[in-house]
Amino acid sequence: MRRTLSLAAALAVTLLAAGCGAGEPSRAPDVVGADVPRAPAEPVGNASLAAGLNRFGFEFHRLLTARSPGENVVFSPLSIGMAFGMADAGARGETAGQIEDVFHLPGSGEELHAAFNALDQALADAGKSTLRLANRMYPATGYPLVLEFVQTLGASYGAPLERLDFAADTEAARERINGWVAERTENRIPELLPAGFVDPATVLVLVNALYLEAKWSQPFGKYPTETQPFTRLDGSRAEVPLMHNAELQTRYVDAEGYQAVELPYGQGELSMLVVVPEEGGFAEFERGFDTARIAAVDAAMRRGIVDLFLPRWSNTSEIDLVETLRELGLELPFDQARADFTGISPRNPFIGAGIHAADIEVDEHGTVAAAATALGFEVSGPPTPDAVIRADRPFLYLIRHAESGAVLFLGRVVDPS
Repeated sequence: MRRTLSLAAALAVTLLAAGCGAGEPSRAPDVVGADVPRAPAEPVGNASLAAGLNRFGFEFHRLLTARSPGENVVFSPLSIGMAFGMADAGARGETAGQIEDVFHLPGSGEELHAAFNALDQALADAGKSTLRLANRMYPATGYPLVLEFVQTLGASYGAPLERLDFAADTEAARERINGWVAERTENRIPELLPAGFVDPATVLVLVNALYLEAKWSQPFGKYPTETQPFTRLDGSRAEVPLMHNAELQTRYVDAEGYQAVELPYGQGELSMLVVVPEEGGFAEFERGFDTARIAAVDAAMRRGIVDLFLPRWSNTSEIDLVETLRELGLELPFDQARADFTGISPRNPFIGAGIHAADIEVDEHGTVAAAATALGFEVSGPPTPDAVIRADRPFLYLIRHAESGAVLFLGRVVDPS
């Protein structure tokens, strides 16, 4: 059996024409894969960038959970931030300032996009895990783009250009974009753009896709997965399969009000942090779930042996970004009359639609049998654990990159059934 975790996230931002401006820019290439060399990665603020995107992620999480208090949540703050970083490359004035404020971006202009480039390339260091980020821009056939915008997206985001004829065949254009996302996410997100997302007025679509597949450093398998009760937020119970590792050697916290455990992948380049608030304390804990709380959890952690019970779960989500981000104060990019994206085109488009999709699956399928058999040579029984952590009630989790600290996925599980 092979223990795997597969996740995927993707985001697209559609820009609609908002009238013509004076003059035309230098024409950007019309070919697939604009020939713009990738800039070398320099350590210029990528840690501050990751911290800013993480802060946005916790704010976004609070907004989503307030809207759907009884539901599971999963999304990628990194994917959303990357797409809006690309949009920021063409934003000007107050529009750029608002994007940078809402996403807590460290600076603007060339320095900001160099930080995105450094973070993107730092994330390539995932050891034996598979971690892929991909960006792409799809302008409408004949729509003029500012050459500097195309060069920035190519150099700092590795985003090639492909023109599509949205006016002549909207459905074919939508299928083309969805096909690219499906391919980059191993078909975890087969249809990012729903029917009607693009129309003949669409002039540009920016897309980010993120895919992760990683094996636990210490796989489950030696101890059987058993069906046990999981207590939901309302006190009702569901019978769910709980995976069990009685001798997990890792960092953990067993504190008043909550327990937490870190599950590393590979050689520790990536990890999942699972935080289980005490019974009856989930809502209060979640309200304070932010970067400061995670820093406090990290500071309190110590190494030891954990007897861990963790459910299998899977979850998918689709989020309307225009509607949701307005609640966080991001308004100008979506306002036809006030948006300033003249750095994309002198015709000054605006963001008319945005969608984010994420998918997560945590289960035992795959080859973990060899590792379980090796652990089975223990004959004296499991050691006495330093902590027993049962995620048999609502819990929060995040998946992060060790070097940069970037949160790749953030979510909660309130009902794994």
